[in-house]
Amino acid sequence: MFRSSILVLVGGAMCVATAMTGRLAAQEGVSLAINEIVASNVAAGQDPQGQYDDWIEICNHGDAPVDLGGMYLTDNLANPTKWQVPLGFPTLTTVAPQGYIVIWADGDTADEGLHASFKLAADGEDVGLFDVDGTTLIDGVSFPALPTGLSYGRYPDGQGQWQFLAAPTPGAPNEGAYEGLVEPIQFSRQRGFYDEAFAVTLHTETPETTIYYSLDAGEPGQPGGRALTGQVYKGPIEIRRTTCLRAVAVRQGWKPSPLGTHTYIFVADVILQSPNGQSPGTGWPAPVAQSGGGWFPGMGGGQVIDYGMDPEVVNDPRYKDLVDDALLAIPSISLVTDLANLFHSSSGIYVNALQDGAAWERPVSVELIYPDGTEGFQIDAGLRIRGGYGRSADNAKHGFRLFFRAEYGASKLKYPLFEEEGIDEFDKVDLRCEQNYSWAFKGSMGDDNGGKNTLLRDVFSRDLQGATGQPYTRSRYYHLYLDGQYWGIYQTQERSEARYAASYLGGEVEDYDVAKVDAGPGAPYTIHTTDGNLDAYNRLWQAASKGFDADAAYSQVQGLNPAGTPNPDYERLVDVENLIDYMICTFYMGDLDAPISSFLQNSRPNNFYAVYNRTNPDGFKFFRHDGEHTMFNVNENRTGPYSAGQQSQYFNPQWLHQQLAAHPEYKMRFADRVYKHFFNDGVMTPEAAAGLLTARKDAIDLAIIAESARWGDAKVTKPRTRDNDWLPQVRYLLDEYFPKRTDIVLGQFRAKGWYPNVEAPSFNQHGGVADSGFILAMAAPAGEIYYTVDGSDPRLPGGAIHAGAIAYVGPLVLTESTRIRARTLQGVAWSAVHDATFAVGSVAEGLRISEIMYCPMDAVDPGAEYVELTNIVDETIHLNLVRFTDGIDFVFPRFQLAPGACCLVVGDIAAFEAKYGPGLPVAGEYAGRLANGGETIELVDAMGTVIHCFAYRDDWYDTTDGRGFSLTRVDVTDPDLEAWSRKEAWQASSVVDGSPGTADPGVLPLP
Repeated sequence: MFRSSILVLVGGAMCVATAMTGRLAAQEGVSLAINEIVASNVAAGQDPQGQYDDWIEICNHGDAPVDLGGMYLTDNLANPTKWQVPLGFPTLTTVAPQGYIVIWADGDTADEGLHASFKLAADGEDVGLFDVDGTTLIDGVSFPALPTGLSYGRYPDGQGQWQFLAAPTPGAPNEGAYEGLVEPIQFSRQRGFYDEAFAVTLHTETPETTIYYSLDAGEPGQPGGRALTGQVYKGPIEIRRTTCLRAVAVRQGWKPSPLGTHTYIFVADVILQSPNGQSPGTGWPAPVAQSGGGWFPGMGGGQVIDYGMDPEVVNDPRYKDLVDDALLAIPSISLVTDLANLFHSSSGIYVNALQDGAAWERPVSVELIYPDGTEGFQIDAGLRIRGGYGRSADNAKHGFRLFFRAEYGASKLKYPLFEEEGIDEFDKVDLRCEQNYSWAFKGSMGDDNGGKNTLLRDVFSRDLQGATGQPYTRSRYYHLYLDGQYWGIYQTQERSEARYAASYLGGEVEDYDVAKVDAGPGAPYTIHTTDGNLDAYNRLWQAASKGFDADAAYSQVQGLNPAGTPNPDYERLVDVENLIDYMICTFYMGDLDAPISSFLQNSRPNNFYAVYNRTNPDGFKFFRHDGEHTMFNVNENRTGPYSAGQQSQYFNPQWLHQQLAAHPEYKMRFADRVYKHFFNDGVMTPEAAAGLLTARKDAIDLAIIAESARWGDAKVTKPRTRDNDWLPQVRYLLDEYFPKRTDIVLGQFRAKGWYPNVEAPSFNQHGGVADSGFILAMAAPAGEIYYTVDGSDPRLPGGAIHAGAIAYVGPLVLTESTRIRARTLQGVAWSAVHDATFAVGSVAEGLRISEIMYCPMDAVDPGAEYVELTNIVDETIHLNLVRFTDGIDFVFPRFQLAPGACCLVVGDIAAFEAKYGPGLPVAGEYAGRLANGGETIELVDAMGTVIHCFAYRDDWYDTTDGRGFSLTRVDVTDPDLEAWSRKEAWQASSVVDGSPGTADPGVLPLP
């Protein structure tokens, strides 16, 4: 083969190597060549399915067309026929003279277009194009590790040397190339908190480079007149104060290193920042106390600029020994960008905050820094201003939105921002701050707004929705630094848009419609989309406009027949339970600005998201978004009715609720959810609501001192403080609002006819863990109690008594886990349902997974899969309502398991019995399939308490991966539940096909 010299990364350094870049001598006359490769694609060309998959470009540098049909492409030269270019499709596979064909390396061979059966390894591998005989190599390349978004190709096209290209050009000539990639800069000190001066050294493994650095947040190494911007690195850099150190290494003809950014925070220095409110230094604008007569740029005023930590707070005897700790009480986020990106009079986003869209996005470095040294992250991203009234020029503290895109580096932020509570990949994240009720801004509420500031209402409103069991957006508190200047407390928030929906609700981003209100100064406050279209949303509005008095109309909008059975011809447009919980939260919080705004005379909607999966319709789901105008007047009544929504452009969940409330079954479901949330241990009982808020209050109880020092004096002469202003507002919520609000709102619901006057039955214990033999007593002040023990409703639609309902005549004895549903019937009026689940006995202590057959020998019929469970305690346990919630889907019926006994759940009872025979202790058939490659299995008891949550892997033992042996637990009585996730805790079964329902004989097979 032909050989040519290229650059390959080896051990972190550049070195000279060889690669297959020419043709075999027998193929001298062939004009085809592999021309360009992308092995980690994020934005360089989409396949016909709209995916950014990896690709291989083949060019024809000859004068005649060439049909690739029948040729082979491979990423393993030992297997040259790995994927054959389809035959018989010349219009698809013919390369025109001087033309190109792109083949997608994604493994999706069934998709439209040319899709190879393999994927490319971003850390480098071989690629070969073989002739139709499957042995003659036409062209090949061994490409090096490729950073995300970078391509590797011939320059010039077709016959040039392989080089890193300046930009990917799928299906077009390669334009510009680098001789190599400069390795990233290594900083001798990592970002973090420091209390003593130190020196930082900078180094790159690439020789013959020049390192440029900056200490003023600017991007070094950029063209700037006769020389590149920044200072030339010549030796260790002294760091004595809070500093944003940025550095880049350059070499002639090479792609520069990634821009490195490290923020070093000295708390003692932060406390002393701009004590007199003066500008921090060069590049920062002068302070501006007033906006000059207009809230917004273009309305007669300029941006208010406020700096520094107020000595009156920093030196306050109550806080002077706590300010350091306040700045370390929560994690910090450092945003670093050229000051002009923020404050340039005509292009800076901070001083032109009303501007929006891609044209007003600026590059930024984002660092998450933990005070205790926990590993955070650094990522380059896009930065925009976010918010509605918070964009006012009179507001010195704006909110931000971060966009993670390949043009900045990584295409996603991959980090568990919300720990185990949420996902760990993000396209965008909001950095929110208080707006109308802010120490930094008078907002729309006038001079007294700051006195109502808690920094809690907004987050609490979303937490409350999550606590009802509905999808919600998560938040965390952070201190924010803007180019090294402390900027106060901010909160992250997920964006309830299509990417969020796909991550949490399933499906693809393209499946979703997302509707929200186009809000803000000068905005029309009408419904528009962030994703998809409004077709389904308008169909829901049309249904609501016609009314839901009739059973058929009420059922159809839920995708049901009047009898309650699913009808595949009816589109499910509303998730009734989600809507009800959303509205209960809204009413409980007395929200003045969502989903209908009192500030717009209750004639316009505001501040909600509506999410819909048009591919697998499960009803619109509504999300609480902005909850700052909540929980002020304990007697606030927002139940309406309001007119906003009668026109499609103003359609909102409250008007939908008002229309649905015409149907008695909707009102009963509403009452049932009210009882769930307002009684017993419901999330809107005084104790539970206070606990939810207190968890957030405790998170910033110390950090609020730093916020007070930064912004407490922004709009008043005497600074707002933790003790004088913040704590009284928090105490109002805890001592006044929560204790009274539940009963007040319940009265409002009764007055509207949304909650019955008949009292629901009370239980002597509202569900939970109970010993076998527990005696359950019920009581009601009037009427008869009817209950069920099988999860059915004692009340039928229309009001009749369910045939399976039992009239309560005395206490019940519970010997197994049971779901009790009970109502009071008084005349013809029913109460709300009291729904409680009891986990009876030692299920969580005694039940263990002992065997897994995840990949039977006959892989084409996986129905012989099974999971075996064993009772390890010395008493019989009842498995009723125990369920698998991850890996497979199964709820145990009534099933007793004696001490030491085993039972089975299987993939397909017929297939299982055909293989193993009848008579084994099969509890039932699960939905789904065990993943042959390994996956997480979760088993919970009747209350949802986790019994098992572990992951098995197919590479633990070869014999269990399709060779007929099962995974068998070595010691099923092991008290360490974490052991189930470790290889050494398992062994391959000693007999082929495993030993379902019995203990393993114990003689292990040969490996």
